[in-house]
Amino acid sequence: MSSNIFTFSEFYSQFITENLLYIKEEKTIIQQALGDSGKAGSTIGATGSSTESIAGATGEKEDFSKIKIRDLFMATSLGKKFGKTFQENPEFLKSLKERGIVPNDWTIGDEVQKSETDIKADTEAMNQAGMSASTETEHKSNVQAIGSGDYQFDDIKKLTWQGLKYILENQKLASKMDFKKYNLIGLRNYLKVKQDYPDKFIDALILMGPESNKELKIMPGTTVPGPLLRIPKERNRLFARTNVMLSSKGLAILQPGVYSYKIGTHRGKPALVQNGSVKVDRYPLVDDINQAKKFTTFSPGNSETGNFGILVHRANPSGTTSNVGYYSAGCIVFATSSDLDYVIDKMKKDRQNTIDLVLGEMNDIPQTVLASASKIKDKGTSSS
Repeated sequence: MSSNIFTFSEFYSQFITENLLYIKEEKTIIQQALGDSGKAGSTIGATGSSTESIAGATGEKEDFSKIKIRDLFMATSLGKKFGKTFQENPEFLKSLKERGIVPNDWTIGDEVQKSETDIKADTEAMNQAGMSASTETEHKSNVQAIGSGDYQFDDIKKLTWQGLKYILENQKLASKMDFKKYNLIGLRNYLKVKQDYPDKFIDALILMGPESNKELKIMPGTTVPGPLLRIPKERNRLFARTNVMLSSKGLAILQPGVYSYKIGTHRGKPALVQNGSVKVDRYPLVDDINQAKKFTTFSPGNSETGNFGILVHRANPSGTTSNVGYYSAGCIVFATSSDLDYVIDKMKKDRQNTIDLVLGEMNDIPQTVLASASKIKDKGTSSS
């Protein structure tokens, strides 16, 4: 039998697509299964909480009676393949739960709501296991360091349907689109603006109606992940609070292109989920907030194409959110909850099951093109 089957360093880096934990030492399958059953830092079966640390991390006696067969299975090569399928197809996992094939408390990176007592217990367990999470004081300091004033969108509101199409044609995106349907356009703001407003919703998310009605609704959002999530201790804090894991490969940022999405859910609310592969780059992780907020590029490299759970969702369940914070680890996020509802309602009324998410960057659009687009008028345009 291969010795590799007994190590979990590979398990955490490859099985969990959205992985946040930094493993300071390799764990055996038995040790990790004990940790899973104690719910001290794993998402597999980790919907509760415990003050126990991962077995072996503190020298405490290992209680093998706590090991769950499913945790041992998920440590094997076959189990990893199942886990990857669950991660890429959460509806499949949901159906297995409904049929009683897997337990209802089994989560693969699903967000869960925890009490303050559970959060404290899980944070302590993670710290004991060598996976430090930001303290409240550190977190508040980091949030303050990336703070800024509010951003105004007055300039882009002058854009018309035909003007937007002109820009998309210039960026060679229009040829991949169907203008007889609704499209969701993301215009990523200038890099300089992001540097000035690192934690704000500064990008434009535009619902572009069919050419027959030329509807255009421009809404604030973000197409860039929150800088807090480049910091490992903040990622660990997020995990202790929600069980959400982020990729150890780096922080994902969607690259320009045309991508297919369909109606799904996020946190129990309607959202748009991947209906095919997307291309992402990844920002490297850093320890200092001043490094994290320095956006020097929107294409940091480490490119990958696939299904990474890059969703289109809202920030808070209701109202308008001011700061990106933990809301985006690569997802496209609406600042105002009702804006996403508006998009999905339009899709449903038009019996449109899928929608193309079209992402462009202001830095790539020549000023002459923007000047020309701003002068193009529509007849019978519906805009807001």
